[in-house]
Amino acid sequence: MNENEHLPEIMTLKETAAYFRCSERHMQNLILRGLPHFRLGSLIRFRKDEVLQFLTNDRNLARHRYRQKIAESRKPC
Repeated sequence: MNENEHLPEIMTLKETAAYFRCSERHMQNLILRGLPHFRLGSLIRFRKDEVLQFLTNDRNLARHRYRQKIAESRKPC
């Protein structure tokens, strides 16, 4: 059984933060960085598949930026 199968398809801010073991404030910061979400009035909701995809892409982007930084530091002056 996939570890993500127990997650509901639509998650609240609190559920999403609890799943990733971070604060709700950190989730709000991720929203500012482009975490996909939608609003129902003032309520914030997340689609499970979009959140997991974003975090996978974000992790890959962070690796790419790190590797670029290392490569740039190794360039001769």
